[in-house]
Amino acid sequence: MDGRVEELQEKLRSHLNEAAENQKLEGLKAEGPHYSQIEDSAHATEKELSRMIQQSGAREVALDSAPQAGCPTCGDVREVCHPRWSINSIDGPVETLKPKAHCPCCRPCSTTAG
Repeated sequence: MDGRVEELQEKLRSHLNEAAENQKLEGLKAEGPHYSQIEDSAHATEKELSRMIQQSGAREVALDSAPQAGCPTCGDVREVCHPRWSINSIDGPVETLKPKAHCPCCRPCSTTAG
């Protein structure tokens, strides 16, 4: 497993280096930008990466949820669906899925995961 983790970390480093090169190509280098522009660009890239990691992790958790859930009011077991859900993270909006099981008799929908 350690070999796989190291391989993934190396891929991430490679992709981050590519992102840094892309930032240079998009004009940061052209006119000798102020350091704050370089910093702002780096933080924007960092936030985008963070949102991508959050989205992937949250989707994985949602899709690993139980296929059925009991209604908290009446106990009837219902199928779980995965509607889209937007989370306002500290790095900006993250679009993901939220497992829900809807009991038409009791409303509101019961949520199976936070």
